[in-house]
Amino acid sequence: MKQRIGQIDALRLFAALGVFVFHVSGTSGFPKRVLPPLAIGETTFSSIPSPFPFGVTGVSLFFVISGYCLYNSLTRRGQSVGEYYRSRVARIYPAYALAVLFSAGACLATGALVPVDVPIKLTFLQSFLQQYHISLNGALWSMGTEVQFYILLPAFIWLFTGTSPIRATISLVGFCLVYRLAVTTLTASDNPVIGGIVRSTFLTNMLPGRIAEFAIGMFVAAEECRLPRQLHWMTVPVLICALLVKAYGSAWLSEPLLGLGYGLLLFSFLKLVEISQDSWLARGGRASYSLFLFHWPVASLVGLSIALPDASLFARFAVQLTAVLILAFPLATAIYLFVELPAYRFLTRGSARLGAKQPDWEPSEGGPRQTHVAEEI
Repeated sequence: MKQRIGQIDALRLFAALGVFVFHVSGTSGFPKRVLPPLAIGETTFSSIPSPFPFGVTGVSLFFVISGYCLYNSLTRRGQSVGEYYRSRVARIYPAYALAVLFSAGACLATGALVPVDVPIKLTFLQSFLQQYHISLNGALWSMGTEVQFYILLPAFIWLFTGTSPIRATISLVGFCLVYRLAVTTLTASDNPVIGGIVRSTFLTNMLPGRIAEFAIGMFVAAEECRLPRQLHWMTVPVLICALLVKAYGSAWLSEPLLGLGYGLLLFSFLKLVEISQDSWLARGGRASYSLFLFHWPVASLVGLSIALPDASLFARFAVQLTAVLILAFPLATAIYLFVELPAYRFLTRGSARLGAKQPDWEPSEGGPRQTHVAEEI
């Protein structure tokens, strides 16, 4: 196995848990914008902004990490393009296909299965069909966007190496902003909800509307050694600004700004934080992909089994979150150990003969870090 980076695994875990908590809050009945009235003693607090929607920004962190790791795959490991595509299929598809089938079973149990959902999800067509974008399993829409990025990554690498990382990043982020602004402007007067999602959100979730996050991750990978360490001071202010824009600002600006904030967070983690590969954060992060894929159907089944109609929303959320966590984490760990790892090893057998080059160094233990080569699996 190639060198793993504990910081990357920990960030993946944080991203997955954010999305996890957001979705469980939805299945337990929490409103998206504000918390229900909360009584403490004789005082009742109402109109408190809900923190749970911020969990969905974990998707932006996943996109930044993907840009970082896959840029390294093609530029520093010496992978050929063919080997890169082969490793991508081996890395994501076995667990993804199992998640689609598991989600179909959960939807069948809840009476919400539409048979056409399964082939659409198995072929990642949810990115192009609004009515199926979040059907079957609401977490799987982002995998369609990821796959679009995987397919076009060699062209983005050519852009980064043919010009310069800063020019390429500015071009891609600028294109993303123009696209998002055009979509939100043109759909302002006609923005129907189809399949549970508004048209503008569906269109901005396609790769052109999310390429900024991937590009920022690629930029961090390309310029990590040259960027000043003092940049970490910008992480918290930029993230706070991005979250405020996400909650109250312009929708066209929110995800690119989140990409910048999470790019700074990634850079700060790599430069300043030491996380052992044997720590619980890193170990949990290794199962984060399966946790991301499977938590939605588990939450749906738990919501069906533990309705608690007479309980308060807060009590219902606490019970369901605990139950889903207890069930989803062992399931995700088992799938990582018995599906993801064996499938990846089997499908990438002979990679050395195909020219994939192993890194000949490991990250330094102290002092300024060298550029990291993050592990895909």
